[in-house]
Amino acid sequence: MRCSSKATSRATTYRGLFPTNDRFHGRIPPEDNKVILVGHSFGGICISMAMEKFPEKVRVGVFVTAYMPSPSITYQTIGQEHINRLVSQRDNNIIFGNGQDNPPTVFLFGKEFMTKTLATMLMRPIGMYHDESMLNEIKVSEERWGTVCRVYIMCDEDKVLSADFQRWFIEKNPPDEVKEIKCADHMVMFCKPLELFTSLKEIASSYT
Repeated sequence: MRCSSKATSRATTYRGLFPTNDRFHGRIPPEDNKVILVGHSFGGICISMAMEKFPEKVRVGVFVTAYMPSPSITYQTIGQEHINRLVSQRDNNIIFGNGQDNPPTVFLFGKEFMTKTLATMLMRPIGMYHDESMLNEIKVSEERWGTVCRVYIMCDEDKVLSADFQRWFIEKNPPDEVKEIKCADHMVMFCKPLELFTSLKEIASSYT
């Protein structure tokens, strides 16, 4: 289940990117069947919300070089940590669309940071959502989210979520298992598709 490009471009909050509870629950097979959720990058927030709301329906959550919140690490904390790491690199920048006295609204990768020509052509601003009700919704608990198995797949050459940042997630909130794909950047599904498929297949076989 994924977000459409239209939804992504029009969304003003994270909630606008996620399928509704009814849509999610309606696509899960009935009886005792469970699903494996895979989240990449910011998608780690999406699958965490699903794990919190439907823990009995999720066999394992797989975080592929992704945000991984926890009861003790909020979305706000993760976002600030990430921005601090990115802004310190080259010409990345943040924009305060609501004034300097309010939280930043947009993060923009700099052209120097995006060294590949194709990446520069595809570059677009990233919204930084601060809707209070939405932020309260992005919370997970040990009683629900914490009962679901988690696997983190690291990509050691990721420049967006650096290896150090990925290790920060793992150290702060150890998952059940950690896998690493060598020589993989942020878009591991493009640069190392076979290795990613193999890892996901192994996870599916292990968590039955």
